[in-house]
Amino acid sequence: MDWLDQIDRSLRLNLVVNNTRFLIFPWVCVKNLASKSLSLAAKRIRSDWQKRYGYSPVLLETFVNPKKYRGTCYQAANWIYLGKTAGRGRMDRHTKRLLTPKDIYVYPLAADFRSQLKGRRLMSKPVHPTQIRPTRQERRRKQRDLREEQKRQGDLHAS
Repeated sequence: MDWLDQIDRSLRLNLVVNNTRFLIFPWVCVKNLASKSLSLAAKRIRSDWQKRYGYSPVLLETFVNPKKYRGTCYQAANWIYLGKTAGRGRMDRHTKRLLTPKDIYVYPLAADFRSQLKGRRLMSKPVHPTQIRPTRQERRRKQRDLREEQKRQGDLHAS
């Protein structure tokens, strides 16, 4: 997200809800449980947050460690893959501590989520993520990440 400045970011970051933990134990075998749970939560979260906090979020985000997980349930629930993080923690603003880069997935809850996050619009209507076209920058980042992944897999197969 291209924030105008740090103050702009802090004023609207509450409109983005982070899914920090999502776990279904391996011994639980229910078909489509993960994607169904994610979609049900996404349908409810705006009204739940409006009742509890007095505002509705416009975007869900999550970070998946690709060394441990593939993010399949997010893909099945129509979350949008944006690319990879730089490998810094959320509190590291000075690139001092490098962590494992994570895959970034988002789920838009409002059609005009970009405008709201940039402060151009205050009201929104619900939207399905398949109705939102990625920006040129998002498409390029995804293509670059795919090429890098294919190259990495080719290197693994060659050795």
